[in-house]
Amino acid sequence: MLHQSLTTYCPATTNAIVSGGASFDGSPHAFQTMSKVAIYSDGLYIRTLSVKYTNESSSVEYGGKQKPNNEFELTPGDHITEVILWKDSEGVSGIQMNTSTGKMSKHFGSDTGSPTIMRSVGGCLAGFSGVIQADKIHGLQTIWRHDVQGLGLGGDREFSQYYGGMGGTSFSDWPFVRHSDSAHIKTIRVRSETYIDGIQITYEDTCSSTSQQADYHGGSGGKEHFFRLEANEHIVAVLGRYNGYIVQLCFETNRGRTSDIFGGYEGESFRCQAPETSDGKATRLHYLCGRSGAWLNGILLVWAPF
Repeated sequence: MLHQSLTTYCPATTNAIVSGGASFDGSPHAFQTMSKVAIYSDGLYIRTLSVKYTNESSSVEYGGKQKPNNEFELTPGDHITEVILWKDSEGVSGIQMNTSTGKMSKHFGSDTGSPTIMRSVGGCLAGFSGVIQADKIHGLQTIWRHDVQGLGLGGDREFSQYYGGMGGTSFSDWPFVRHSDSAHIKTIRVRSETYIDGIQITYEDTCSSTSQQADYHGGSGGKEHFFRLEANEHIVAVLGRYNGYIVQLCFETNRGRTSDIFGGYEGESFRCQAPETSDGKATRLHYLCGRSGAWLNGILLVWAPF
């Protein structure tokens, strides 16, 4: 029971196995120290997943037998603390990993599909379980261990669904906030006309009194707009419209202020209210992930406690 209480799975269940498929389970390795993750991608989907542990002579491999063409090596004392998966109904297409020391891997694999962020509060990645279907990785499940002390990680995070389309290339503003609970959004810059052409966020950390301007995500069209937040003001709701792109955005704050409505009026409407954490804490918008090209194709919203 001790070992069960020190591990968590995200998501809690995996896809059902259909005819011709096979499952794999990394739980026997859950209390080993991971030193490298490697994958083989055919340019569309991940077909082989390989994990190296420090005290095991050979890697643990799942899927096909192709030699990995991407790898992410961890230095001693560094642990994977977040996994971003890009997937669609055919399988897992891409993977990106963040670590306890603030490193971010390259985006391995292709840019197809929509993102899902996998994380367990206070945990580090220990392994994978999932399903192999049609020689592709499906239904990938992450296994997290909670017996590693002194990681100095941030608190709970909540994640929205993905809004938008599958075009463009992936982005994440995580490197500009990392594990900081005191990092927050200071300014939002939007270019828009009938669609959201692009977005750029400036993040500020109240503990270190520093600010960083994240990369601009999108194209050069549209008119430029700014929404600047005051001290102790945070975004608690994001509204908008989307189709294959983000068509419209509007931001609400905990002070009752609302930004201008940026963009046009096509597509399906959405409203994403700041969720509560598992222990009932209120949250505010922490950073963005998504896809962009000549326009802002899609967004996933990441929320952190006040």
